[in-house]
Amino acid sequence: MDLKPEEYFQIADEAIFALEGQHLRDPEKFIIEGSVEGQTYEQIAEKHGYAESTFKRDYGQKLWERLSEALGEKVSKKSFRAALERYGAQRTDSQSKSGQKEQEQPAAGLDDGLTRWVGRETLIGELIAKLQGDCRVLSLVGITGIGKTSLAAQLTREPQMQEFLPLVKTLSFYQGSLDFQVVAQQVLGENLASQPELLQNEDAMVREIVHKLQSQPCLLVLDMLEAVLQADTQGGHRFEQPVFGKFLDAVVSVPEMRSRLILTSQYRPPVGAERRFLERHHTEPMKGLDRTEARMLFAAWNVEINSDVDGEYLDRMIAVYEGHPLALRVIAGEIRSPYEGDIQAFWDEYGYEIEEVERLKTATEGDPSQDREDLTFTIDLKDLVRKRIESSVSRLREDYPLAYRLFCMGGTNRRAENRRAWLFLIGEFPREEQKLAFETLLRRFLLESEKVKSKVYYRLHSMIRGVALEHLRAFDRN
Repeated sequence: MDLKPEEYFQIADEAIFALEGQHLRDPEKFIIEGSVEGQTYEQIAEKHGYAESTFKRDYGQKLWERLSEALGEKVSKKSFRAALERYGAQRTDSQSKSGQKEQEQPAAGLDDGLTRWVGRETLIGELIAKLQGDCRVLSLVGITGIGKTSLAAQLTREPQMQEFLPLVKTLSFYQGSLDFQVVAQQVLGENLASQPELLQNEDAMVREIVHKLQSQPCLLVLDMLEAVLQADTQGGHRFEQPVFGKFLDAVVSVPEMRSRLILTSQYRPPVGAERRFLERHHTEPMKGLDRTEARMLFAAWNVEINSDVDGEYLDRMIAVYEGHPLALRVIAGEIRSPYEGDIQAFWDEYGYEIEEVERLKTATEGDPSQDREDLTFTIDLKDLVRKRIESSVSRLREDYPLAYRLFCMGGTNRRAENRRAWLFLIGEFPREEQKLAFETLLRRFLLESEKVKSKVYYRLHSMIRGVALEHLRAFDRN
């Protein structure tokens, strides 16, 4: 069988996903394709900007162990090609017998994966003015699901920003803590491969990245930066790798910087140099949508206000969750299915939950004489949102058991996957039941969708994924 390097990788990736429910990463892709072309570990590492001394240990050995388990036979760097060819031939034969093919597209009439963006026009205008001015680093901070990533994406799409900085580079830390080397690869590209000595000298690597940002201006977005932060002893956070801090300090402190950075994080990223250059770094605490914006969002989700009572109930939900987009999204999904957009019908059955939160928000505890005038009792909004998600998931379990099973298993997806990969998780069930389960998660807005080069991928929001994994563990125990 005469296969191209990328075809060997595709077969290996499918085999690993079938076993583990997750895909291979870039280093493993480089190893497979490079090995097919006869390259050594040292050559592969040098070509793609990795440390030669540890590349085989960190990636090569683990890859062959995982692939051996996935293929059901022992493989190595020298023998994996024949094993993948056999696996690929068996898969092709199986597919030809079944005669079934999947379509890579979302279900008709459902969310097409494009970000629904409403409101915050004033905030967007203010942030663009800062970025076009002296602000070099913009940090968008707030609790999970508040809309940090959506706002960053919207800023990159604004005509004023596209004219100011046409080149946009985005790096998401969604899959967990990543090495600073990934940032270097994103900015320097092939230049890093031609200067492997930079990997051994952090200060030189930072200087080279900053120089590239100065000479070739771009908008660099680092999303979900909390993945590389850890709590310090002062109640704040610091970078797990100090080189991140060195990089941000350098961007802020150099005399001239034509590029701009947008950071999103649940916690405030530490930028030491900001104290000396206050105008060059701005932190924007993200708040929920106001009443008007939230109503617009519900309308975008096809939840319409048809009476004053509808409006009152919807406004109470908005107020309870302080306009938190993720909480409102989950509520909208429930109102749409199974209540077909009927706000009052939803309230009649579950309005008591909103009333209970209203009661708790206005309750007092302890000795009133000890109250401080500048403090009021509130519930942690993050806990409220999580409770909201838990409630929705519990009803999903009762109403659509297979959709609930898919939701739980979907928690194992560390990144967005296509529709076929999601259906594979419940592949033992009839085809129509698989589709119905998947569409149920879409209708209830439990899935986030992303569009990449005309293909749609789906994932669970990080907070929702945490709930899914907890339910999966309980599911497995039972």
